[in-house]
Order: sequence, then C-alpha cells, then structure tokens
Amino acid sequence: MSDVAGGRSMENTLNYLLAECTYGQVQGNEWICVSKEPSLTPPSPSLVTYKKFVDTLYPYQSMHGASDALNDVKAFNKAQKKKRTALQSAFTSGPGRPISASYDHVLSCLFFPQGPLRDAAKAAAATMADSGLKEAWSEGRYYILPSFLHLLFHVDHHPTVDVNVVFRTFGDDIVEVAKEIEFLVQGRHPLFPG
Repeated sequence: MSDVAGGRSMENTLNYLLAECTYGQVQGNEWICVSKEPSLTPPSPSLVTYKKFVDTLYPYQSMHGASDALNDVKAFNKAQKKKRTALQSAFTSGPGRPISASYDHVLSCLFFPQGPLRDAAKAAAATMADSGLKEAWSEGRYYILPSFLHLLFHVDHHPTVDVNVVFRTFGDDIVEVAKEIEFLVQGRHPLFPG
C-alpha cells in the first residue's frame, strides 16, 4: 500500500489516510486532535479532519480564467500540494500523535505475520529481479493488500461468480501488481501456496 505516482511511501500513505478520518478543533492556525481513534463520522459537527484543515491552510488557486497566468497558478498549486503532502504524510508524528496507536496497529497489519508466511515471502523475494515487489517482500511487507488477494481467491474458487477486474494506475507499479497476481495464479504466493 503506497502511492508511487504521488511519491508517498506506505508510511506516508497511512498517515495521509488517518489524516482524512481524524477530527480536531481549529484554533487560529493550529489544529488540535480531539479524536481518540480514526472515524468516518465526526464526534461533533464543529470538528474538522486534519486533511481538511491542511487543505484550508494551503488552498489551491483556481485555473478558471487564468489563461495568461496559467503557469503561475500551476506553480503555486504545485508548491501548495508539496506543503500539504509534507504535513499530511507526517500526521502521527505531529498533531495526530494521540492516534499513533492506530497508526502502529494498521502498519503492523501491512506485514506478513512472523513465521512461515513471512519466511516464504522473503524466500520468494530472493528469487526476483530488483523491483518494488521484491523490496516489499524482502522486508516482510505486503505489496497488494491481502483483502484484495482474498477477493481474487474467492472469485476464482466460485465459478458462478463472473467478475472482470480492471487495473488502473497513475504510476508504473502495474508491473509489480501483475507480478504478484502471477504468483497468486501460479500457486506460488506466500498467502496462497499450492
């Protein structure tokens, strides 16, 4: 789980996702965490997520009607996005520290369990050419979320289910995804051997 095209690591992506569902109070230019854990609904209507706070703090300019200054608007928005990304990617080491236990828990779930499964992933990684998949598995991390692999496994074992899956990416990670799916189909995936 990462955002290769957006330049976010697994840890950055997780921080960003938690910033989208952790609520706090805005006091001036400061956001103060109120949430005890992430939630899709605010504990109070007056609270805002950290993501929304940062987006408001560093707003984009509209490109509507900016024909002459289009490059200036693009440069401004690029700088704003960089500021947003930096703050949101470091959420739990800053104002989101009160929910860092949730971060630690989710992060631990993104790794193969200690033991035979992790050992199998590391052994498979040793047979691969250098790639993002090799790097993830050699560190004991999942590349594709297990829930998606379980869905594919379920669909494959229920012939009455007719599903088409279309993969889309803004980055170049489709090769890594295809390689992991190939491991699954060939029965060589650490989670679904044989």
